[in-house]
Amino acid sequence: MAPQIQSAVPVVTILPEFGVELASGTLVRPEESAASPNEAFAQEGRTIVARECVRGAVVFAVPTDDPARHAGYFRGPFEIRWAIPAG
Repeated sequence: MAPQIQSAVPVVTILPEFGVELASGTLVRPEESAASPNEAFAQEGRTIVARECVRGAVVFAVPTDDPARHAGYFRGPFEIRWAIPAG
């Protein structure tokens, strides 16, 4: 792994950069207060490690009149997006 890439990242570091892009182009960040312990960001001290699969719900407050189009990692000019199927 390249030296500038961290292999273990605290969840609180990633939380502000992860989000959902709505049809209007608005970015919505995950809810910061977890309602369930199985949510991916529920444990504040949790660390995500490279090459490990992290599973868990991520909760977003999305308005009913502006549907989510993409989920992704949004950090400055670097973006990774996944399309969210309509429906």
